[in-house]
Amino acid sequence: MYMYMEPNNSIEATEVNPNEVLRENILEMYSEGVTELEQSLNENKVERKRPRGCVVISLWEEDESYLTSSMFEKSFQDLLVQAKDSNIDLDFLLVCNNGGGASPRIGEEMYNRIDSLLKKHLKEESIRRIITRKPNTEDIDAATAWDIPVEIAEIDEREGESRAFLIRQQKDSSDLNKGKVRALRDVSNFLYAQIVKGYAPDFVYQMDAETILSFNDERGLLVKTPFRTMYDNLVRGKLTAVGTKDLFAIMEKESGKPLLTTPVGPTQLGYQIENKKKFITLPGGALMSKVANYVSGMRAITHYTPNVGVEDYMYTKVLRTDAERKNIDFNTVVRSLNTTRHLNRTPSDWVAAIKQMSNWRMHARAVDDILPGGEYIPYDFFTNAYLVIDQRVRDSKGGKVVEHLFQIPKDLAAVPKILNEIYSNKKANINDRYGGVTWTTSS
Repeated sequence: MYMYMEPNNSIEATEVNPNEVLRENILEMYSEGVTELEQSLNENKVERKRPRGCVVISLWEEDESYLTSSMFEKSFQDLLVQAKDSNIDLDFLLVCNNGGGASPRIGEEMYNRIDSLLKKHLKEESIRRIITRKPNTEDIDAATAWDIPVEIAEIDEREGESRAFLIRQQKDSSDLNKGKVRALRDVSNFLYAQIVKGYAPDFVYQMDAETILSFNDERGLLVKTPFRTMYDNLVRGKLTAVGTKDLFAIMEKESGKPLLTTPVGPTQLGYQIENKKKFITLPGGALMSKVANYVSGMRAITHYTPNVGVEDYMYTKVLRTDAERKNIDFNTVVRSLNTTRHLNRTPSDWVAAIKQMSNWRMHARAVDDILPGGEYIPYDFFTNAYLVIDQRVRDSKGGKVVEHLFQIPKDLAAVPKILNEIYSNKKANINDRYGGVTWTTSS
């Protein structure tokens, strides 16, 4: 039995740590879910010549530039090519218009653009269009999953063909559907029910609108695709989850193309450098996982912390805590591939970029309170500053883009804000059960 405990600051409640209650509830729901889903997956296992993965993605537009649609057009086509070259079939669960985006009108236009994209690359019979339904209950909050009325388990799959389930997530007047975590709430509960009914994909892959996988050394493409590399590591390594490294990039608003030679903000560059040197977290933009663990993890996370903006970091901590309790080496559970990277969008404005990373850190600190151990502790300011400036100089040498050198004075000007935002102890209220959330814009 899972118990949600409302925060209580009374004297009688001082002996009970709400974070301990949350931790035990999350881990219990996760563990029981894994057990039930693994049983269903084993009972309904499909002997396929080609693996079939379930791709989870949440899409929404910030404004009328329709940058998300432009970015996804490129990432969708790239993933289709990589999957085909990898002999892998895909089921796309595309949650469009989550929370309505900037407005219902803009959300509707984005939906139409994504629909046109799907029709261009997939057969019409391989596309299902669904509208989420509000639960028929008075007791509803941000943790309440909305229904996705389609029986994926009853739809025949065809070898060599990918499918798409275009899910129009309705806007709620109280913003209960606003934010990626609310899309994952609906999808994880939907997948849980479908797996129990017989749906049995071989893996789950979570991505973002801009996600494009590549190798650090492109010569690797002569052997296999980055996508296949992730899959092979997951299966052959008998891992629970696999992730890649971040390649932060500013996106051209008109086309959605990554401006790979344009300098990114100092906080993103610092994180990118640090992430190459050590494991920080599985990335929400390129996360491949065993089905039972992912679905159970996201279902528990979105139920007990429906305001969390770093579900990837929290899923990583769930896997770590579960492994520690079972006395299992975490390195045999999760792997971050140093050879492979994924595009990760960052704002062009340095103030917005710092705020983006600051919000990520605030949500991560709140997660650490619930699931202690393996916390992300960034390099101290001076080490980080040295690494960033050194990288700027390296990127400007040998005929490379000189703008990286010109970025250093801007980095120095940003120091006060970086110290105030990144190295603070502020935390987000991730178990708030009302209102909307996104770590890119709110705390």
